[in-house]
Amino acid sequence: MDENVIDNWMARPYVVKLRRLLPAEGGGFVASIPQLGEWAYHGAGETPSEALAELGSIQRYLFGRMLEDGQEPPAAETEIEVQAEWPSGQLNLRIPRELHARLKAAAGASMVSLNTYLVSLLASGIGAESACSALTQRVIARLDEVESRLQASRTANEPTESRAAPPTAAIEEGGQVVPLPLAA
Repeated sequence: MDENVIDNWMARPYVVKLRRLLPAEGGGFVASIPQLGEWAYHGAGETPSEALAELGSIQRYLFGRMLEDGQEPPAAETEIEVQAEWPSGQLNLRIPRELHARLKAAAGASMVSLNTYLVSLLASGIGAESACSALTQRVIARLDEVESRLQASRTANEPTESRAAPPTAAIEEGGQVVPLPLAA
């Protein structure tokens, strides 16, 4: 494949999404082209430039394969459609000063702005909330199942009236065993 043809496609202004991974996700950065498929067209790296360089390599390879197969890559969509009913994207929030200081320090340690850090936390929290809800439902269902099995096991192991002998005690009097009634 002619490298100039691939270069022409690579020069098109595709919207690139760059996301900082939280430490729980392994850290680093992921760069992707949502329009082309975030899972196919993505690159990861310790720094934004590494992630973007890997994305460029993957994009070049996949564009080359498409062009060799006689397909053209999709045209670049340079504008993101914003619907009129969308909120402004701004939010004023009052928080305790101590929390503000801790968030600012965490953002600094992550080498991102406080705004970027908060957006990342909020976005991951929403995803975690739905995952947590699904996990909670599965755990509750499993606990109900275990509780039912435990109850069935207890019922099966409980002595029944026909099988159980009443508790007894006896004393020996003059060579004979005399049963004693037990208080219930």
